[in-house]
Amino acid sequence: MHKAAKRIIIASFSLAVLLLVVSVIFSKQPFQVYALFIIKPFTNMRILRTIIENTAPLILCGLGVIVMFRSGNYSLAGEGQVYSAMLGTAVLARYLEIQNFSAGIELVFSIIGGTILAGVMSIPIAIVGSYKRDNVLLISFMLSQAIVFIVDGLIAGPLRDLSNNLVATASFAARLPIISSSFPLSIAPLIAIVATLVQWFFFEHTPSGIMLTLYGRNAVYARLQGYPVWIFSWIPVIIGGLLHGLAGSLIVTASYGRVIRGMSGGIGWNAIGIALIAANKPAFIPLAALLFTWLDTMTQYTSALGYISFTNTIVIKALILLFITSKTPEFHIKKRIPSV
Repeated sequence: MHKAAKRIIIASFSLAVLLLVVSVIFSKQPFQVYALFIIKPFTNMRILRTIIENTAPLILCGLGVIVMFRSGNYSLAGEGQVYSAMLGTAVLARYLEIQNFSAGIELVFSIIGGTILAGVMSIPIAIVGSYKRDNVLLISFMLSQAIVFIVDGLIAGPLRDLSNNLVATASFAARLPIISSSFPLSIAPLIAIVATLVQWFFFEHTPSGIMLTLYGRNAVYARLQGYPVWIFSWIPVIIGGLLHGLAGSLIVTASYGRVIRGMSGGIGWNAIGIALIAANKPAFIPLAALLFTWLDTMTQYTSALGYISFTNTIVIKALILLFITSKTPEFHIKKRIPSV
């Protein structure tokens, strides 16, 4: 069985067990909570639509993490990139709307603008990663935190819409097209699946994808073979930022039509988790993302009913990642040779 498939099974089993344990400890009606988690999405189309819709941006962020991890590059700036793309998309969409551009132009250019903004923010990380790789995690984390702080300040300050009580930007009308009127789902999941297929094909069936993976495993060997090392150390980081940016843009244009303070909700950090669960295999990212989104959505639902606290999901996710990433220790037993 493939390593990623094993991790998906372990994560699913861990989720089922941990949910039961948490429900028993923290809820007065544990079995009712457990039943809601498992059954409710199949009986409530609104919840099912929310799960599928919210899985799409997490898939894109997971793909962004994979393209960096497989090339030997690392970044903790995903959260800030998603959040900045959200704000960039909302501001640009609102501006184009005020200028009386059509909804189609407003939608396309706002998504492109937000995506590029996140990609541009990847350039300093790529530069640091090329010359001082040991410092890239710390610097990317600090950059992400700074971006989140600035975006929060802009939303609460000069960009806040004072016409309502929300700490949010002004709303805009452009939305992603709906796949079907009977099941109002935007095209965001379709975009995420297409991106997954493209990345899977790139890494598994193209010379560039194979060389990129080889560079990630052994940069010295790749350099000796004459591979374009500077491209492999720069481009994957920028592509990762663009995918995080696209995720943020789709979140805003799928349904919200504005950015609310704190709206990113830890999606950049969750993306690292699902990349680990999927063992850096793009084909398994949708399943891992669905698992995390299911947990988040149903915890919000049950916490709204007063059954369980949303903060418990942090503990559950941490334990799942601990189970799938820890290696079983190998105990070498030395046979005692009997004396003659």
